[in-house]
Amino acid sequence: IQLPFFINRFYFLSLNFNAYFWSYKAKAAVERAILERNNFDYIIVSSRIADVEYAYPVYTKEKSEGSVSIGEYKFSKYGNIYLGGVPSGDIKTVMDSLEGSVLYIGSDEDRGSLENKEALRDVEGVSVYVFSTKNHP
Repeated sequence: IQLPFFINRFYFLSLNFNAYFWSYKAKAAVERAILERNNFDYIIVSSRIADVEYAYPVYTKEKSEGSVSIGEYKFSKYGNIYLGGVPSGDIKTVMDSLEGSVLYIGSDEDRGSLENKEALRDVEGVSVYVFSTKNHP
C-alpha cells in the first residue's frame, strides 16, 4: 500500500526537496550559458554558484581551453564561456572592460552589484541565479 507513496516521494518530491544537494543552481546556470553561447561575445559564469566549475564539464562534455585572465581575475575558458570568480564590487568593471556583448550569470549574492539585472526563480520563487547583460545585440 505504501509503495505508490514512496515512488511519488522518491521520483517527484525529493528532486525539489534536495535540489541544493544535486546542484540544481549550477545545472541551470550551465544550461543558460550554453543556450546563450551564440548570442554573446563573452559569457561569465560566477564560481559563487555552488559546484558550477564541476557541473560545466559534466553537462557539456567539454574540456577547458586553459586558464585566462580578465583584468586581475583568472577564469577557466570554454570557448566564449568563462568560469571564475569576481568580487561583487568589481563585476561591472570587468564587464565594462570587455569589448562586445557580455552576459554575467552569478549567485544571488551578486544582485546588488549588477545593473539591468534579472533573476531566474524556481517553482517556489527562490532565486536560482541572477544575470546581467551589457550591449546585448
